[in-house]
Amino acid sequence: MQIASQIFPFLEIPNWAVRLVVLLLIIGFPVALILGWAFELAPEGIKRNPKNFFAELKRRNVLQGCD
Repeated sequence: MQIASQIFPFLEIPNWAVRLVVLLLIIGFPVALILGWAFELAPEGIKRNPKNFFAELKRRNVLQGCD
């Protein structure tokens, strides 16, 4: 955010672009948080978390009606 607010005026990028960057960060953070919770980075690559993430969500009634 601070980088965008400092660099964008220098490059003559309009103010709405800074707002767009903030909006994308706000939208992207929860997505990244959920993906980081559901998957883990292992030496073999990206794998689903062994704690069975989706079963935990069903138990907490977050994914109602999903089978």
